[in-house]
Amino acid sequence: MSCKRKTVLVIGGGSFIARHIVARLMREDVEVRILARTAPHAPIPGAEHVLGDFRDPAITGKCLEGVDALYHLANPVGSNWQEYASGVVAPTIGIAESAARAGVRQFFFASSIDLYDSAYAWSRVTGDTGADPFIARRNHYARAKAACEQALMKLDGRDGLRVTIFRLGLTIGRGASPAHRGVGHFTSALKVRFWGRGDHRLPFVLVEDAAEAFVLALGNQAAAGRTLLVSAPPALSAREYMEAVAARALPAVSYRAHPIVLFWAGEALKECVKTLIRHPNRRVASLHDWQCRAHRASYDSSQTEQILGWQPVKDRTTLIARGIHPAVDEFINGLYVADSAPR
Repeated sequence: MSCKRKTVLVIGGGSFIARHIVARLMREDVEVRILARTAPHAPIPGAEHVLGDFRDPAITGKCLEGVDALYHLANPVGSNWQEYASGVVAPTIGIAESAARAGVRQFFFASSIDLYDSAYAWSRVTGDTGADPFIARRNHYARAKAACEQALMKLDGRDGLRVTIFRLGLTIGRGASPAHRGVGHFTSALKVRFWGRGDHRLPFVLVEDAAEAFVLALGNQAAAGRTLLVSAPPALSAREYMEAVAARALPAVSYRAHPIVLFWAGEALKECVKTLIRHPNRRVASLHDWQCRAHRASYDSSQTEQILGWQPVKDRTTLIARGIHPAVDEFINGLYVADSAPR
């Protein structure tokens, strides 16, 4: 007797991480339905493509029919906290509640290491590490991810729905822009100022490995109700990353250290002006938030490896060959699709 093929819904299927997840799922003979706001440049053969916004209950209701598992990879965007809360957090909660009612058994949410307090080298981060205690002082993206996580975990177990959170490291590889905002502040595609000195190693992860982690969690009960860190052991610094970018074929790349306090001072000045004119998007500039962008903490994903049987690439040479070179090659040929996530 043949078993029914699993059907999964991938929300935010246009991102480069989602495309790798879809390709990996289809190799496992899984039926894939993709919900994206824009039509794909290159539709994935064999997958069902649905054009629409996950914030529209009518569309998501239809997409959830017959679905066994849901992958939520839509990235939060907005200019103020109200837009993030109403346009991302609330719809995420709504679709999780709808998924539970529709009989979906697994809900996988793509979160980010951005919500950690990672400002100091003595900090150790694992999947069990909670969100930054000062998350209210962090950027809207980090706050939105933390709010979604908290709400989703409250829904874990409702009507049989099990939730798994993936906190993604600095994801690199084919389909990404080499101008990765986890490395520093890019004033152009070829010019970057590091978050500080840029000499400490960062938690990069290959996009194929990140996709593998998502797929390994499908049907894995040990992953239910867990928060999993998805990053390889730090092997490259921001400076080494940019040196590899330049060595590939972009000698015009410019990179330099930049004190974190100067980033903060520039934002503080702008926020003072916005406060004076009572701009609706004004906020208090946070030095702590800027310090966390440097990701000085040590990251340990061994728990994720044990739960999923996951083996990410860990050596520097392979990270460069498979994570940086394809992105640079696509950039040179004008083929890359930039990821919208700031981490």
